[in-house]
Amino acid sequence: MRNTIWAMIALALTACTPMPGTEAPSGRQQAAVAPMPPPPQEMPARITLDYRSWGVLRYYFDIASDGTGTFRYAEKGGSFYEPQIVTRQVAITRDQYARLVAKLAPAYGYAASPAGLECERRMTDAPYGDLTFARESGPSELRFDIGCFSDHSATVYDSIHAAIEMVERLTADQPETARTRP
Repeated sequence: MRNTIWAMIALALTACTPMPGTEAPSGRQQAAVAPMPPPPQEMPARITLDYRSWGVLRYYFDIASDGTGTFRYAEKGGSFYEPQIVTRQVAITRDQYARLVAKLAPAYGYAASPAGLECERRMTDAPYGDLTFARESGPSELRFDIGCFSDHSATVYDSIHAAIEMVERLTADQPETARTRP
């Protein structure tokens, strides 16, 4: 009985140990963490997101600063590899567009940064994609892979997911314009 208890305690402690490379930086290491690049002040004329998993479209939106655009997404609950792709028109206000840009601020900063989002691949088979901000000075593109980690990658990925959720909410009452299979 006593050995069983010690084995359970050892197992619990092992489960609480962070995976190598995921520990929070501390002490001297913390000072070495580079700050996130700020997003450009320039409001992008258009935002385009192409989000895929295993080559299959999961989310796509293309929204202009006037609030018009298109949103496509893989219908939930269907086939993973050949889902129904639902298309809705986007019709949002300029204020809602500005809030979308604000949600994507971490991604926008890295898209405009010459270095981009440098990271170390630690997981395979994760969603990936491209996020493009069309600007007068030229497009800023961020290629991302959710299986790639760095000091700020989680913040960037969270901003992308928050933007997808926002577009889903803002288009939920819009009629479907198409339903297709890839």
